[in-house]
Amino acid sequence: ADPAIQKTYEMKSKFQMLENAKYFLDKVDAIAEKEYEPTEADILRARIRTTGVIETNFQFSELQMTIVDVGGQWSERKSWEFEFQGARVILFVAALSGYDECLEEDQNRNRLTEALDILTQIEKDKRLKGTVFVIFLNKWDIFKEKVKTVPITVCPELKDYYGDKEDWKESAKFIMEKFLARISDSRKVYCHLTVAIDKENITRIFNATLEKTLIDALQESGLLLAP
Repeated sequence: ADPAIQKTYEMKSKFQMLENAKYFLDKVDAIAEKEYEPTEADILRARIRTTGVIETNFQFSELQMTIVDVGGQWSERKSWEFEFQGARVILFVAALSGYDECLEEDQNRNRLTEALDILTQIEKDKRLKGTVFVIFLNKWDIFKEKVKTVPITVCPELKDYYGDKEDWKESAKFIMEKFLARISDSRKVYCHLTVAIDKENITRIFNATLEKTLIDALQESGLLLAP
């Protein structure tokens, strides 16, 4: 590969580059072939930015459910408040690997710090009283490799980490504790490490979490008696 491209990729945390860039750059010759057809792995790694509000209806355990997906960019957040009313579960997704990256909107703002502050803001919204929170710390596969060379202490919110800087499990646990600390003691919350491109991983965690949070939400609303 071109040395200049390799060097630029090594500095990717200093500008906006999606994690799937390396995957597609490594496949550029195959993609350029006239007969190329995307594989399932290619499709899973493709990215489309969420803009506006997207509602997806599906059935789970004989119940009809709706997931409302809202864009995370600053310009999209004004629409969030209209979707909070009646929400039974908040699924909060943050990139575990973003601890050394900056926002597209503000080059001086750390992505993980921003995620923590957003979680705090949402958690305090009075319309979400009694709502179950589920936190997915995504991209642990990328995080696992990144901590070998970039310690999590580069993030302002994680400077008080004194564990093994190359131990990804210990580092991830510390970050998880930071997120859970932003949730009030009275609220039910679940936190998981995920890899969205791993179908087996995300399906298992999502189904198990959905079943548990659904029961919790129904109990909170009085529609289901606690055992």
